Amino acid sequence: MDISELDKAKQVLLAKGGLGRLVMNLTGSGGSEKSFALDASKSFCKQFCKSIGKPFNDSVFIVTATTNTAMAQLKGDTIHSIAGLRRKLSSILKNWSLNWVWAKILFIDEISMMDIMDFLNLDKYLHQLMAQFNPEALNYPFGGLKVGSYDTYLWYCRVQLL
Repeated sequence: MDISELDKAKQVLLAKGGLGRLVMNLTGSGGSEKSFALDASKSFCKQFCKSIGKPFNDSVFIVTATTNTAMAQLKGDTIHSIAGLRRKLSSILKNWSLNWVWAKILFIDEISMMDIMDFLNLDKYLHQLMAQFNPEALNYPFGGLKVGSYDTYLWYCRVQLL
C-alpha cells in the first residue's frame, strides 16, 4: 500500500464518521468471548502494519490489565507496571520497558478495577511519555494513543440499571 492509497483509505474512513483517536470500551457477561475480540483486533492490527510496511510487536499493541489474574490470562502486563502508575513520572521517562515510539494502541482489561487517581495519572503519564516523540501528543487524551478496554463488571452495572 503506497502513501496515496493510505491517504485514500483515511479519507474514506473520515467520510464515514471515523475519528482520528479511538477510545472505546467493550462490555459483556463472562464467557461472551471478549478476549476473542481482543485477539481479532490484535491480529487485524498486525496484518495492517504488515500491509503498510510498519513493524508490529508488543510495543505497537500494548495489552495490559488492572489485576494480576487478568494479566496472566492475557499474557500481558499490569497497566500499573507498564505505565509506571506507582512510580514518579521522572523515573518512568528514564526507564521504560516498551518502545513507546511505536506505541499505537493501549488495551486495558478490567478497567473498572482502576481507581480515578490511577486513571488520571495514566492520562498525565501518557501525555508526557508520548510527547517525548511527538509534541502534538500533549493535545490529545492519553497522549494520542488509541485506548480500548473491556470489563464484565461494567456490563453487569449496565444490566442492573435497565
